Amino acid sequence: MTAIEHAVDDETAALIEAVARDAAAEDGVAPLGEQPLRSLRSGDEQAVRHLLVRGDEGDVAGYAQLDGSGGEATAEMVVAPGHRRRGVGSELVRAVFDLEPSAAVWAHGDLPAARALAGRS
Repeated sequence: MTAIEHAVDDETAALIEAVARDAAAEDGVAPLGEQPLRSLRSGDEQAVRHLLVRGDEGDVAGYAQLDGSGGEATAEMVVAPGHRRRGVGSELVRAVFDLEPSAAVWAHGDLPAARALAGRS
């Protein structure tokens, strides 16, 4: 797991954008909203933290963006379709809640992973 404060570099941002496109094509719904995609390349977002899980080949297996802190914290995440069902999403969720236990995690669409997260106590 890699945590990056503020903007990621252009190469990593492009890899995350590609994962988001692949997930949207697979799931029929975009996994990240417009603001998280903008925050990838904006160094002005002081409260944004980027969390990455890299695959064995150095590719982006999963990404979460954590914005804000305390009761105001929100997160969105995506797991690359080729890396699903391997614990990547669970690792990202744990990392988000380790950093911000009261974070609200947004889910786009009615997907199995979103339903599982909604059942979290």
